[in-house]
Amino acid sequence: MTNQVFVSNAAELIAALENATGGETIVLQDGDYGDLRLDNRSFDSAVTLVSENPQGAVFSTIRLNNIDNVTFDGIELEFIRAADQPDFFRPINVSNSSNITIRNSELHGSEDGDLDNDSELLLFIDSRDIVVENNVIHDAIRGGIFNRVENVVIQNNELHTIRYDVFDFFRVRDVVIDSNSFTDFFPNLEVGDHADCIQFAGVSDGFDSGNVTISNNEFFIG
Repeated sequence: MTNQVFVSNAAELIAALENATGGETIVLQDGDYGDLRLDNRSFDSAVTLVSENPQGAVFSTIRLNNIDNVTFDGIELEFIRAADQPDFFRPINVSNSSNITIRNSELHGSEDGDLDNDSELLLFIDSRDIVVENNVIHDAIRGGIFNRVENVVIQNNELHTIRYDVFDFFRVRDVVIDSNSFTDFFPNLEVGDHADCIQFAGVSDGFDSGNVTISNNEFFIG
């Protein structure tokens, strides 16, 4: 039977993660979990953080560095960018990690109708075995950046109300982008925005992107 642990606040969540070894399901009761940061943890199998009620558990930022085997399921991430934070601040920042999944979640900025005060939402860098599926991602300057990442699945996501590119890829391999919906782009032409749904860019360091499948996606400008 799955080992379930119920938590109701950020302190209890950190304690549950410190005690986890792998295979646990940490059930997040409704509430504000603030900023989550995990460093240097490798679990034997997936530790799942699941909201007890869909999007009932709300995070401000999630930062994972050198983490293996963590899944987020049904959470909400709401990032309100402070005046002194740059627009390239990424509230979901995953580096040097593997077997990371974000599913069934809502990830977004301020929802105040002003995309200029939002940010880029996701960054995955120097990581592998990443799944982003069945999420709603909206109200952002940019949806996400994938840099030096391998074995990525991005599927069945709804992406809307984005100012700039939705997804940018640099030096990635073995990527599947399938059955996503892209709509409602609001580029700031005064600063030279161009709104690409999916963009791949090359970097002259010998690490080329390859083995990419893009299928069954829907693209709408508005």
